Amino acid sequence: MAKKKKRKNLPRIDHEIDLHYLSQAQSYEVIIAGLQYAYDNNKTCVLIITGKGSIKSKDSDTTKGILRKNVPKWLESHTLSKIILKVCPADNSHGGEGALYVQLRKKPKLKANTDWPY
Repeated sequence: MAKKKKRKNLPRIDHEIDLHYLSQAQSYEVIIAGLQYAYDNNKTCVLIITGKGSIKSKDSDTTKGILRKNVPKWLESHTLSKIILKVCPADNSHGGEGALYVQLRKKPKLKANTDWPY
């Protein structure tokens, strides 16, 4: 009997932000606008694709994945961190080391005002 492949329990991506070909400044603005859009539209799981960047050059020990390194710092320090529940690395099928899952808090529901006289 053939073995069944175990299915991964991957998050359902509600919104995707791809930073390929963007500068650091452009990426920052796109992330802020994209996360605000997702939150305003009740999206809870956002995939941010940073790309892996240059891993290592032969002449140097330093890595060059600038966005991959800076995006988590931006998410922690920006005022939007209030709407972020957690950030974690993406599964290989969603980009692996070159992507992040950002889970957003749910927007509070507005309560109906029952004190209206009419």
